[in-house]
Amino acid sequence: MNMEVNIPDDCVGDIVSDMNKRRGKILGIDTAPNKHQIVKATVPSAEIPKYASELRSISKGRGFFTSKFSHYDEVPAKTQADLVGKYEALKAAGELTDRGSV
Repeated sequence: MNMEVNIPDDCVGDIVSDMNKRRGKILGIDTAPNKHQIVKATVPSAEIPKYASELRSISKGRGFFTSKFSHYDEVPAKTQADLVGKYEALKAAGELTDRGSV
């Protein structure tokens, strides 16, 4: 996903760090009015669902973001292995439906 995060100047370091934890790639940082910055990044869609509450916490409610589909990309090998392991554990425990979903 392409993301633009509009945050106060004092939150930039925390947001960049958080994006890196989410496997995001920072594309740039632009200046916005009222002592705000816009952090532009690409982030895997799997890392976005709970981002609104995390951003609210990091920015003390002063930040907001937009996201838009960018492209599909291959899942990193380690993440893929983790997903397969979780799937196999659920399958072994009988917690999957006949369609393979939880």
